[in-house]
Amino acid sequence: MVSSPANPLESALERLAVATWDRLRDIKAFSQRPEPFNSVRLGETTITDLAMLDLCRQGLTRSIFLQTPQHVERFRGTDFEWWLGSRRTGWFRLAVQAKKLDMKQDRYVSLAYKPKGVLQVKTLENYASRNRATALYCLYNYSGGVDGPRHWHCCQRSFRAEELGCSLARPSRVRQAIRRVGKRTFDFLHQCSSTLPWQCMASCPKVRGAFSDARRLYGLQQAGHADVGDIPFPLIDLWSYYPELPPYRPRSRFGRVFLPHFGDGLDDEMARYNIEVVDFDDSLAEFYNLEVGVPRAINVTDLGI
Repeated sequence: MVSSPANPLESALERLAVATWDRLRDIKAFSQRPEPFNSVRLGETTITDLAMLDLCRQGLTRSIFLQTPQHVERFRGTDFEWWLGSRRTGWFRLAVQAKKLDMKQDRYVSLAYKPKGVLQVKTLENYASRNRATALYCLYNYSGGVDGPRHWHCCQRSFRAEELGCSLARPSRVRQAIRRVGKRTFDFLHQCSSTLPWQCMASCPKVRGAFSDARRLYGLQQAGHADVGDIPFPLIDLWSYYPELPPYRPRSRFGRVFLPHFGDGLDDEMARYNIEVVDFDDSLAEFYNLEVGVPRAINVTDLGI
């Protein structure tokens, strides 16, 4: 296996993965100091914010990474949506839940989290299904027990443990981890061949091929053909393909905000917290099912292909 030449987005995702790995490694080292010198914390939300902000700063995204305030959390569908593609190829829509590895236990301790008594993985899958998106988990990691043959499944790049600082996994593997005793671990989730470093989304030739396959199969589906086949890349579902983005317009000199207009007074509440809103007008119902919530943030990343 040889490393392929990196494109700008692949390089950025790789750097962010390594930075996440290094930060979590350092936090683990700090936690071993005597009190009160061991209180450094870094949660999933902060890691996600830093990563998406960095993508925006490098000009590798069409959107500002935008968070919904805690006060309106009930409108939240998942941690963030990631639209990945280009104007020429079309777009895949990903609904992502973020989880950080607990480095003391080498476990994802909140994997079976049940807000309002419902498993979060079920909420994520429901959101993705109702909003025609691929459901994914973004895993933030540092582990001293990484083993290349067991945990590295990228078909293009040579093994480097730090690049697993940010990895992507399917909800089906998360469900297996939840059901089995002692399996909510880095080892179990990363043994699965479909758990990949997140830069694979920008570099794998199967992703590029998936766009042409999806465009062809999307046409068949629109023509009424039910059985349209599968995409040969484990982190993308066919039904999450869109030939175009939902309509949006720039409202900020710093970038483009990609968020629907909600009405019913929620816009005023968002304005109070300096959250800028883009009107979807009559297209909202086509792209969001409000019964299952809206995402905390939306990011549109152009692959440049």
